[in-house]
Amino acid sequence: MVKNSQSTFHLGLIHRVNNGGTDDGLFYGYFSGFNVPEIRIKTKDLGGGNIQMFAVGGVDASYSWKLLKPTPAGTDCAIDYHLSVCNVSQTTVVNAGTLPYGVYRYQCDAIHPCLGTTISGTKDIFVAPTTGPGGHTNNMLLWFKANAGVCNTAGGVFATPGQTVVRWNNYADLANYAIKAGASTSDPVFATNYLNYNPAVYFANGDNEFFNVDLSYLNNTSYSLFAVVRRDNGDIRYYVLGTQQAVTNKGLNFGYRFASTATLAQYNNDLDVSVRLWNQPIAPSILHGSLDNANGKIIREFKNSLYFANTNSVISQLNSTGQGVLGQGSSGQGFEGDIAEVVAYATTLTPAQMNKIYSYLAIKYGISLSQSAPLNYTASDETVVWNSATAGIFKYDIAGVGRDDLSALYQKQSASANSDDILKIGVVAIAATNAANANTITADKRFLMWANNNISNSALGIVDLPAGIQARNGRIWKISELNGDVGNMEVRFNLSNMGAIVVTDLRLLTDADGTFAAGATSTAGAVDNGDGTYSFTGINLASASYLTIGSINSTTTPLIPVTIPVVGVGINTTAINPSAELHIISDPLLATKQGVLIPSMTTAQMTSTIVNPPQSLVIYNSDYKRFMFNAGTETAPAWQFVGEAMKNTSAELSIGTGLYLGEMRLNTTTKQCFTGWYRLARDCKYGRYNAVGNIYGNF
Repeated sequence: MVKNSQSTFHLGLIHRVNNGGTDDGLFYGYFSGFNVPEIRIKTKDLGGGNIQMFAVGGVDASYSWKLLKPTPAGTDCAIDYHLSVCNVSQTTVVNAGTLPYGVYRYQCDAIHPCLGTTISGTKDIFVAPTTGPGGHTNNMLLWFKANAGVCNTAGGVFATPGQTVVRWNNYADLANYAIKAGASTSDPVFATNYLNYNPAVYFANGDNEFFNVDLSYLNNTSYSLFAVVRRDNGDIRYYVLGTQQAVTNKGLNFGYRFASTATLAQYNNDLDVSVRLWNQPIAPSILHGSLDNANGKIIREFKNSLYFANTNSVISQLNSTGQGVLGQGSSGQGFEGDIAEVVAYATTLTPAQMNKIYSYLAIKYGISLSQSAPLNYTASDETVVWNSATAGIFKYDIAGVGRDDLSALYQKQSASANSDDILKIGVVAIAATNAANANTITADKRFLMWANNNISNSALGIVDLPAGIQARNGRIWKISELNGDVGNMEVRFNLSNMGAIVVTDLRLLTDADGTFAAGATSTAGAVDNGDGTYSFTGINLASASYLTIGSINSTTTPLIPVTIPVVGVGINTTAINPSAELHIISDPLLATKQGVLIPSMTTAQMTSTIVNPPQSLVIYNSDYKRFMFNAGTETAPAWQFVGEAMKNTSAELSIGTGLYLGEMRLNTTTKQCFTGWYRLARDCKYGRYNAVGNIYGNF
């Protein structure tokens, strides 16, 4: 028997009741301790018929559990089994701390608990999942990952790129796979090379494209849900997981509602968090929702180095009898876009466990975790892979390659999904997909990570240059290597916005301290990939070193971005009105809407501090409390008020033309009327105000 803090794995014997009461000497394995009404077994050589299975080493009183669809020898079996547990002596003990990886055979001599017959021999035992996100497998119920187990048929034939997806295998429980349940004319599609060179399942119409899956194990318990997704439009609903029951605490909705809201909802028991709009930018995100029976719910999103989170203290559990679905919510409202990975645990997780899962997903899909609060990347054994404390200013666009066997992570080429990142690195080479990269990382938990200082991707104004280099990118990347040398790498830069490039001018610059003027190594041999990217191969990157790209000729290869004319600029919007150069809408994340702040200054400051003000420059004059603009030129400014200026004299009031809303000013000191005519409102006629207080009009 194998025990840990969460569950117990039992070795057992199989007895065929319909075989004359004789025992077949077959072994099986099962788990207890999940606090669920049903369990599933993994075994080999399990035949059909009426089968009774007995635990070896059980200490519980006799009881029976229903076993649904076990998967002997990798196939599906439709027979329902019942498990009876007897109080018999323990025969096999395996230390969970040294449990080997994979499927192994165990030697066991046992006494049949009912027949008293000695059974000897070596039989196959299929142990529980030994890999999981971040190496965490305890109480793992779902693990759907698009790089494995995506099938084109219900029978389990793996899909090829572009094929429709009918079945998605669950690597937490192979018996509980997801089966396509939407309209027969609409199927999700298997798409490769989508998210950091990894595949995804693409849902074009989630209302018709979804899967049925058993989510009953989330009932009456704490749970933790994770998903890696990329949305592709601003529809009202984007649910990843759900239970189809529109009743309070029975209808699960995990995903997005509206274009800028993530949610973990149990139908009327909802927790939302405001996030950036789906297209700010279009990029993958990590979505995490959890219910802690003692503390309440959490909803979090990581995207484009931003982090949004919300919590509450509502502890009501999910208690659904509705159909579980992948790609929809409680009442349809399906996901549209890419789903790359979905994970569920029937428990809450510690901060360390969550961090391992975040790190695994971030490295795999190029999702740079926010460093607004320092956050390390960790391996499955909690070894720090990327250290926020030692990174300093090099904390932007974090990405990496690495291998972690307990996470089933083998990322051989990578880039940050952030919109401004220009660097990709691959083991030996960068292939079309991660799976197509046939090169190896030779040791478990070996990583190479990188991040940059967020300086502009431009050589403009950069003077820290090694000898022979006339220009270099201002952005610098810091390398971090863990557990040995990953080996030679391909280093690729996207220079598509840098204007003219002569490939022989390019140099890869590496340095031990980040100051390139002294001690930097300059490497030639760049290759033009024909798509605006340029590669250096055979590069061995030392840990704690720095790199950037330079040019030996700042005239032919200046490494300065080309300004691309755009029709208008939008703030908080991409739907720019064609008549506007600047189109601003209120930030959807702010409950209180805000305005535009115009610089304020006195008349003296306008004339003394603004040198050569451009024509049409607008300021707020605090002396007059009016907006003013330069109606003249830079060298001969002529400041005018926005709108009509206030009229103070009879002469000013009498010279206007056209319709006019009049102004009247009394001399309150002398009690005398003003001389002159005062406009009233019509056809430029005039009237007088006399000392008695009457107004006379000349109409």
